[in-house]
Amino acid sequence: MLRQTAGALALTLAAVSPAIAQQPPAAPATARIDPYAAFDWLIGDWYAKAGPGLLREQISYGPGRGYIKFSVFTAPNETAAQHLHFEGMALWNGKTKQLDYLFAVEPGSGVQESGVFRAETDGTIVREVNFIDGKGGTGIFRQTFRRTGSDSAVTSLLRKTANGWVTTFPGSEKIELKRRPG
Repeated sequence: MLRQTAGALALTLAAVSPAIAQQPPAAPATARIDPYAAFDWLIGDWYAKAGPGLLREQISYGPGRGYIKFSVFTAPNETAAQHLHFEGMALWNGKTKQLDYLFAVEPGSGVQESGVFRAETDGTIVREVNFIDGKGGTGIFRQTFRRTGSDSAVTSLLRKTANGWVTTFPGSEKIELKRRPG
């Protein structure tokens, strides 16, 4: 009985072996595309003077690089306590190939910003903003980030009006950001 089982196994292997040998090799696994790679340079703790005040943008990845978290603080001067201006997250949208985001502005006020982040071919990051205040009023804004060095960038904050794009506040067309080490 043992010889019959061994013989049957040998015949099965002999019949299957040529079929296995003729199968094409498995296709290599495709590399995982990182939709956040274009935003890597923006991750960090950024500071700037904005008029007489201070602007701080803390930008970090969430767990597993699953989203980008934004926390923006302001202060009337460099030594004053910082106040959380807005906070939220941006998440990859595979259909539009952009980041969708939602920010709570002045948390607790009912004000929100939503829209998209996109990376331009020159590396500029653009944030398109749909602003909704607590009473339902709306506005359209745009923020851009342009890298100027390994730890420096320029951001602009513009507001759309009936006459086109204007600065959000004096000097907001060119705010020089410096990344803090760490």
